Amino acid sequence: MASTAVIPVVTNHQVACRLLLTGDLITAQEAQGLGLVLDVVEPDQLMAAATDLAARIAAAAPAAVSATLQMLRLQMPWSQLEAAAELEAQEQAAYFKGPDIKEGLAAVREKRAPRFTSQA
Repeated sequence: MASTAVIPVVTNHQVACRLLLTGDLITAQEAQGLGLVLDVVEPDQLMAAATDLAARIAAAAPAAVSATLQMLRLQMPWSQLEAAAELEAQEQAAYFKGPDIKEGLAAVREKRAPRFTSQA
């Protein structure tokens, strides 16, 4: 499961050592406090919570979601922060030239849901 690679990145080295070397079980609330999970919901609310999150993402501009996912997948190390910031600025500049930014601003101004036309 790559837990030795993932847990130190998501939490920190000390937490990873404790969890992986002891095998301690933790509660959902503890996992949330450590940043291992974002939300804790009751089992009967899981589908509603997941559907709500998916709907919020789906309501965003497809091109912006796609570009954001591409940047997140790069996972550039801190040592390349300047290069990552430059790449992100280039992506944003390209996005700001597209139709979705105008539509998003118009929707906010007109107090309505946006109707994005871009493709991912």
